[in-house]
This record gives sequence, structure tokens and C-alpha cells, in this order.
Amino acid sequence: MIITIHVGWGILDSNYERFISQIEPEKTSLAWWHIGPKESVYSRFARSTNCKKNQKTLFFDVNDEFVKDTKRISLRITWLDRGKGKWSLNYTTKKTIDKKAYQIKNTNTGVWRTKEIIIEDIDFKNKGERGSDFVLKSLSNEDVIFHKVEISKH
Repeated sequence: MIITIHVGWGILDSNYERFISQIEPEKTSLAWWHIGPKESVYSRFARSTNCKKNQKTLFFDVNDEFVKDTKRISLRITWLDRGKGKWSLNYTTKKTIDKKAYQIKNTNTGVWRTKEIIIEDIDFKNKGERGSDFVLKSLSNEDVIFHKVEISKH
């Protein structure tokens, strides 16, 4: 099963989501409309960090019933490869609330990229900062622009 979170502008009060939600999106990130290559479907809606306001982390909560008794998931993240900023996907386990699953350094191609990351030791019980299960973090002073996050359980 694939669950997707999309962002929109002027269509819903918050992000389009099912079984996964961004925590306090208006306080922790910027919404974008038509950013990136015009021919890409991903360019229509996006959300980014806002380093100027020290908003360098996007926080996510996964529905507890969705991941009940699940230890292995995959997350597919689509982002705009713009600038040279670094970012990471971090998540909660039984032993830590901020384990790094993967780190990416943008290469400024200007195209949308997608990365699937398989995680085998999740413990999504809202133990992270702001009650999150996983986060996307800017590791530099450059904003990172995301289109969607998808989750699958195995």
C-alpha cells in the first residue's frame, strides 16, 4: 500500500494526506506553487524548509494503526535538486529518536528526483520532536524543496 502526502495552495486547508501527516506545516515550512521545471507534474505544488526563519526541519506523523506491528517500511521522497544543500531523513527507533536513515547532497541539476529508502527498525510511536515519527532536515543553510513523501509497509 502506498500513502502519499502532497501539498497544495488554495485547494485545502492543509496538505493532501492519508495515513501520514506533516506536523504544523504552516509553522515549520514554506508552501510553493509552480516551482521547478514547468513540464513536470511535481512542479505544481511543493513545500520547503525556510532557513531564513530557522525552519530547517519538516516533521511527520504516521498513523499509529497503519504501522501497528510493522517494523519494515519504505519511504519514497521526491525533491527538487536545486542548489548544493544537504538534507537527511531521520526517524525514531526503540533506541533513538533521531536515527539518520539517509543523507543527500543536492547537485543543482534543477530536476525533480525521487529516492526510496527502506527502513527495517522503525518504532513509530510519536517519540520524536513535536511528536514526530520521522523528519526531513536541512543540514545546511540552503532550503530544500519537497513535492511528496510516500510510505509503504512490508
